[in-house]
Amino acid sequence: MRLLFAPNIKLMDMIVFSSGFVFGAWTGAVVGAFSWLVYGVVNPFGFSLPTLLTTMIGEIIYGLAGAILRRSWFEIKSSEWKAGASIKNFGFALIGLVTTLGYDLLTNAVTGALFYNSILVGLMTMNFPFPMGLIHETFNFLLFFFLCPLTIVAMKRSSSGFKKK
Repeated sequence: MRLLFAPNIKLMDMIVFSSGFVFGAWTGAVVGAFSWLVYGVVNPFGFSLPTLLTTMIGEIIYGLAGAILRRSWFEIKSSEWKAGASIKNFGFALIGLVTTLGYDLLTNAVTGALFYNSILVGLMTMNFPFPMGLIHETFNFLLFFFLCPLTIVAMKRSSSGFKKK
């Protein structure tokens, strides 16, 4: 679910978060794990089991964060988006930024340990020589701000027949 023309910009994180927000922790975690399982096995850059397991764990965090936010912050109904939408959007964006920073730190630390025998080198390469971490975090902030609320409303509307009561 990476945008082919733009490295390190992907919709997957926001979709996994939204899945956890709408359907709960278990579904968010499964969507996150399976997203990376599919992408990690058939991606154009090759396959590495330790890297795959790390990215799967990192992606699961997005689904769990969505479920936690829904439970602890507020219950959103599609009719409520008109009042205070920008504040809610900013909240989603901040959660997107924090979870993306955590994801990037985790995956780069493990990559550094596996391939460079140094967690520090892995963390340093997150933004050098290319600002891949900053790109990921910035665009997730924007995607979570603009698209996450719309995705949540769409998921809720399309799944209303499957909702647990």
